[in-house]
Amino acid sequence: MHRCLAPTIALTAALLLAACSQRDTLGPSRAADIAPESTATATVDATEPIASDPTSPGEVLFAIPPRGWALESATTTGKLRRARYLRDPEAEYVESLTIETFPAEDSPDPLLFLDGLAADEADRCDGFSRQGIFAGEEAGLPAAVELLQCPYRSVNGRAWTRLVKAIQGTTTYAVVTLGKEGRALRGDDGWVTNFTTDDDIANWALYLKSTTLRVADKGSGTLPPAADQPSES
Repeated sequence: MHRCLAPTIALTAALLLAACSQRDTLGPSRAADIAPESTATATVDATEPIASDPTSPGEVLFAIPPRGWALESATTTGKLRRARYLRDPEAEYVESLTIETFPAEDSPDPLLFLDGLAADEADRCDGFSRQGIFAGEEAGLPAAVELLQCPYRSVNGRAWTRLVKAIQGTTTYAVVTLGKEGRALRGDDGWVTNFTTDDDIANWALYLKSTTLRVADKGSGTLPPAADQPSES
């Protein structure tokens, strides 16, 4: 059973629509910048099968980096694979996409995973906040999406906003994060995160909805057609 939780900050209705609806098309605004490169099957380096060899079935993450975003790093540490993309590395507030996959064995439920992630970040941030956006099943697999915000980190004087999606497969666990980070801003009533707009978060949510775990075809290691991926129009 899906559940959608209303955020406690002023986000647009598009955010909830992206997280909870069954629509597969991107809206206007900056949709063209965050839409997948194409609807063809594709994976990035960090999302190849990691819990099985190419000759046996296994889940892979269908996640196409947005057009024009640059690959900053792609690493494999043990069984963890990670890739990070940046929209404009020279911007004052940099948008990033991070894709991580690791074996699902002994991994927690997505909500518990996000609980742990939020607890770690809360210890490092002044004014840390989190809002649950979605929790339920996606293509038969447990998944959850949360909005995390850090208005100020004293260790580096920076702030960030992140929309995080966790998917628990039977062989593969995937975590996809879109966010924006830069210099912390102080308003009249304290630290603020107004460098992130409602349009930013709504478009991130639409992109996260397009990322899914799928079972690779036995003997090929390739993904089946992704008919439910959003179009570029």
